Amino acid sequence: YGIQWCGGLSLKNRTADFSGCGRWAFSGTLESFDDWTRDWIKNHPETDHPLTDEEYDNFLKIMSDNNLSIEINFVDEEEGMGFRLQETGTFTSDGESLTYETISCEDKETEWDDLGVEYFDAAVEFFSYFAPSADEREIGRWVFIFIEPTNMFYEIINYSDWDYDGYIAENMDYMEILPIDQNAVIDFQLRFSPIPEKWHDFLECLQEYYAFFFGEDVHNLDISDQEIDELDMSDEDFTEWYEESFGYYGKYHKEPEYDTDEIDSLDFKGKRFVLTGEFQNAKESRDEIKELIEKKGGKCTGAVSGKTNYLVLGDFGDVGARKVEEANAQKAVRDDIKIISESDLFRFL
Repeated sequence: YGIQWCGGLSLKNRTADFSGCGRWAFSGTLESFDDWTRDWIKNHPETDHPLTDEEYDNFLKIMSDNNLSIEINFVDEEEGMGFRLQETGTFTSDGESLTYETISCEDKETEWDDLGVEYFDAAVEFFSYFAPSADEREIGRWVFIFIEPTNMFYEIINYSDWDYDGYIAENMDYMEILPIDQNAVIDFQLRFSPIPEKWHDFLECLQEYYAFFFGEDVHNLDISDQEIDELDMSDEDFTEWYEESFGYYGKYHKEPEYDTDEIDSLDFKGKRFVLTGEFQNAKESRDEIKELIEKKGGKCTGAVSGKTNYLVLGDFGDVGARKVEEANAQKAVRDDIKIISESDLFRFL
């Protein structure tokens, strides 16, 4: 009943995904399983997998005589609502009918990792509309900390005529159930101050449904520095979580900015160079650049030492922080070492 698709279930493969219609929990469907099975036998006598009343009665008798039960474990998820329940139950037989009984049923904690990258990115995109000048990673961190994992934002972004100016006023049914709480509202204001006008508009819509929760004036809510520190996470931790969870590398990665020395000339002969990072002028590998330096009389080594004269940082990033630290340590004790960019190197090659 209500199941529109179910694939792969067999004696060997006892786990299957299925989808269906209906507003109520799936356990309600299972409680009526016996009635609907009888109805199906009556109305579908000719199918690829026929079942007769006699066969079904025999099945129920065997279960009862041998005190057998069928255990079922499922996650009930309502699409677009963020509603997920984990339930375990059993089918038993009294010899005449099949009865379903719930053993345990509890809310299933959902993580963004469980939903997938497209759902997390949709939430980031949604809230980016309300802070258009904010850094995307900052919005991502805020979503990770404050927004309950749900596919609702994916539904809004992809299955609606998403247009900020007209959307909120016309879709308040979505606004009513958005997983956003008081702390999220407060922190958004603190992180993305001055608060964009779009966010004010959004809060006014939320207040119509959350006045009992937010109070009369949500714009004046406050949160302590200690609470902010407890809720916060570093850029590095967020980037690591995103990459490990979704396998997307580089989306939120920011190359650290390192100070380089200004140079008006560059002497190659007898000088030692160390290359680090990704070079835009290297089609195959950094060996091509090494050959150019050596043709000018220079020498390339793999590590910074007391004899290094130039540490060259690739313009495309991925610079070795350790090499930069070692070069700066050398600069503190001698003045014949410089940190230069790939662009400056090629001005003189």
